Amino acid sequence: MEILILFIIWILCGIFAMNIAKSKGDNGCAGFTLGILFGPIGIIIVLLMSKNKSTESTEERTPRSKDSHSSAGYCASCGASLQSDAKFCPSCGKKIE
Repeated sequence: MEILILFIIWILCGIFAMNIAKSKGDNGCAGFTLGILFGPIGIIIVLLMSKNKSTESTEERTPRSKDSHSSAGYCASCGASLQSDAKFCPSCGKKIE
């Protein structure tokens, strides 16, 4: 009976750590693995992990207006930086006019 309770606690630690990792921009797999392997210590490890660098801030996702950066080499749709000879935006795929 004690083994079953321990097993349930470890599974819950994995699920809890996965949700914390997802809230930090990770896919949750690493958090689940840490929670399963280390239990409550895995949760602490996930809490101490930094946010995923690939997540964009709201400001970076906000499209810029055509007037603000059109001559500076930025996509008018998504605001991504463009090369001078670009025909399509590498980020959103929109045709550059």
